[in-house]
Amino acid sequence: MEWSAWKKFIALGYEMKDCPFCGGKATLSWELDEDLWSHDTVKWYKVGCDSCEIYTTPWPESVLQEQVVDVWNNRYDKEQGGKP
Repeated sequence: MEWSAWKKFIALGYEMKDCPFCGGKATLSWELDEDLWSHDTVKWYKVGCDSCEIYTTPWPESVLQEQVVDVWNNRYDKEQGGKP
């Protein structure tokens, strides 16, 4: 999947931490793509930074958007002693 195909949208109500590498603004994005197991077309979500092009693993639409944002926000943080 190419990032250019991902559609960005404003994640209303979700607070996302800035990028841990460059401090850039994080965005929640989605794309329609084939599920490898069912071969159905599903919506995939991911959070990332456009500046550094670092993103979470894409998650299927069966996972709540809030959970995908939580993956981004609860990453390892060296400055906090490894705590999210």
